[in-house]
Amino acid sequence: MRRTCPRLLSLGVLGLGLSLLTLTARAGDEKKDREQLQGTWELTKILVNGEEVDPKLLRGKTLLIEKDRMTTVFPRGGKEERQKGTYKIDPAKKPREIDVTPEEGAEKGMKTLGIYELQGDTLKLALNKDKRPADFTTSEKSTTAVYFFRRAKK
Repeated sequence: MRRTCPRLLSLGVLGLGLSLLTLTARAGDEKKDREQLQGTWELTKILVNGEEVDPKLLRGKTLLIEKDRMTTVFPRGGKEERQKGTYKIDPAKKPREIDVTPEEGAEKGMKTLGIYELQGDTLKLALNKDKRPADFTTSEKSTTAVYFFRRAKK
């Protein structure tokens, strides 16, 4: 009968314990970030192709986040138009990752890859349909868009 080396067994248990601690920390980070994301966010700026979108085009555009759902709200022709979707986050990654999937419209079911940054009442999202952005920059030939939001006052 083969004997198990006590040192290897101890290292294995230690490794398992560290893995569980890491998973618990990640779950805690995700819960914390998810709670901070909840609410209504006003769109303040967009960068596309290395340039800022005209601020006049952003008036009234908001992002509503409830649980694991996102709804973009924007005025159009005197009415309020909404587009719904879901999101998943991974705050353990550096930079923090977010995946957004529309539930309706022409892009229904098509996952958009992104990164996010939360600082107090500001939220930054960099999104790209082809590959996950590495940072919050965009250039003339980039297909990444960077969105800046401010938490709406109640």
